[in-house]
Parts: sequence; structure tokens; C-alpha cells
Amino acid sequence: MEWVECSAESFRSEKFDLIIMTGHTFQVFLDRAQVSAVLDVVRMHLAEAGRFVFESRNPARDWKARWHGGVAKFQFGARTVLQKRDVISASADRVAFETSYTGLAETLTSGGLEVREALDISF
Repeated sequence: MEWVECSAESFRSEKFDLIIMTGHTFQVFLDRAQVSAVLDVVRMHLAEAGRFVFESRNPARDWKARWHGGVAKFQFGARTVLQKRDVISASADRVAFETSYTGLAETLTSGGLEVREALDISF
């Protein structure tokens, strides 16, 4: 197995039997042009009968209601880490959010963007 980290739109290599896109990465591609570019690269690199596997959150779920103000608690030995997610903005097809982790040496914050629109995708 070889792990390759790079831009999905510009990746060039040999053919693969399996291409995996993890961590809801597919949701980073926000418009049809980006999705099309990524799928073109995937198609270019799949061996005959190869598989493309990716995960994505259910676009029908109300992620704003589920995430805004949500707090989760994790124990790491004697240390408690709190994860808090806040919705920064929401529209009919996108939810922008921020996730913060406290209880570490410092507070870590990361941003994310969820696409709630279902795209018609076919090979």
C-alpha cells in the first residue's frame, strides 16, 4: 500500500485498483467544476474494474441544528478535552462551522464547510 498526499485535481500517477477519499474530503469541492475536475482525475487513475470509495455526510440532515453549540467530552488518561462546534454561517446549500478543542496546552480551532446540496454524479 502506498499513501499519496496531494491536490486531487492535479494528481498524476499510475492506475490503481482502489482510490479512497477519507474524512469527508469530497465535501471540500464546492462547485460542479471542482467536482468534475476531481472525478476526471479519479477516472484517469482507476484501473479497469477499479473502485472509487469516498464518504460524505447526508445532505438531507439539518447539520446546522445538529452542530451549533454542540459539545463533546473526551478523556485521555487524566486529561479531559472538550470539542465544541459552532456554526458560523448557513445558507440553503452550505453550512460553515468552526470546531474548537480545549483542555490541551492551548485551544485549537479549525474551520470547515459542509455542502448540503446533493450533486448528480455519474461515471
